[in-house]
Amino acid sequence: MKQDPERTERIVLKHVHDVRNSINGLDMEAVLLTERSTDPEVIQAMGRIRLEIKHLEATVKSLMFKFAAPQPLAFPARDLLQLWQHQIAPLENATHRIEWFVTGDSAVILIDANAILSVLRGLVLAAWSHHPRPVIKAGIINTPGAVIVELREAPPRPVPPAGAMAEEELLVERNGGTLTVTTDQATHEQVTSLSFPVTIHPRA
Repeated sequence: MKQDPERTERIVLKHVHDVRNSINGLDMEAVLLTERSTDPEVIQAMGRIRLEIKHLEATVKSLMFKFAAPQPLAFPARDLLQLWQHQIAPLENATHRIEWFVTGDSAVILIDANAILSVLRGLVLAAWSHHPRPVIKAGIINTPGAVIVELREAPPRPVPPAGAMAEEELLVERNGGTLTVTTDQATHEQVTSLSFPVTIHPRA
């Protein structure tokens, strides 16, 4: 029997919808339990549970983006950076931090921002798993022809196996961009770059 990509997409999206409903229900129950408790240890434990629920929700959403067709919109680079910072801020702590940077005037790119943010979130979490200390740098470089989103990791950094980022590469390509992993010879940092062609240049 020939596989129908649209049928596969419908099945996956339906299950993602059902799972997300269950996740939202669990989060609401966690909120209610937190509000009813006066025990600091219980409140802290529920906070950790809610954080894990948020991780689970993000993982399920990332599956949706891998199967659903991209929904690109003209998106300013500065807005992408702000949303990236906003989604990472609740995950930062004393041992998991990011040094943010931005260069150049914000240009506009054509992307499915939610899908790309899902990729960026995964890259940050992976980088933190390699470095349990504040060594991660992330930001956006605006150039005349492209907006480059970068994540920099200081050595030592384990060499990823071949094909380890195949799904992320495919999702970026479906949004008109390219994903590359290189080594900065000056700083010896590993640089993961997402590059998207500029749609609208900033006004002079």
